[in-house]
Amino acid sequence: MALFRECPLPSGVPGKLWLHSMPGRNEDWESFSESARVAKIGGIACMTNREEIADKSPSYSEALAGATVPCQVIEFAIPPGGVPDDVGAFNHFIESLIKIIREGQGVLVHCTGGVGRTGFVAICLLHSLGLNLEDATTRVKEAGSGPETEEQLRYLSEHLREIKP
Repeated sequence: MALFRECPLPSGVPGKLWLHSMPGRNEDWESFSESARVAKIGGIACMTNREEIADKSPSYSEALAGATVPCQVIEFAIPPGGVPDDVGAFNHFIESLIKIIREGQGVLVHCTGGVGRTGFVAICLLHSLGLNLEDATTRVKEAGSGPETEEQLRYLSEHLREIKP
């Protein structure tokens, strides 16, 4: 059984996009690490802060502190149900994820449960890779994630609708 949920990338884009709950929260750390290696994950997009990680997944917290995560971790904390407060920094974060994908590696996006913030970021990522907002949203929903709040939906509508991929 696959541990991560794959979200299809646009045609011709190398790499993979995986959606998941917080690593080590619903599986033991060894299972997560092995699955990440098998999936060729080159980067983890972490939407949670370190306090939330320590509370929900002590094994992930220990791996972060000890630098034993099996790949690069790119952190951009967004509050549960929230949106980025710094659009420029968020765009830079998305660009760093795109770089990993374009190198042919996988990116795993997670928050706590793997739904709201995970889906929000995945939609932004797919849009930046060339999908329109509607197609990006459909792919993410079919993979089991998506925005959970009006604030997230409004952000996507205001910040992505006018921007042509």
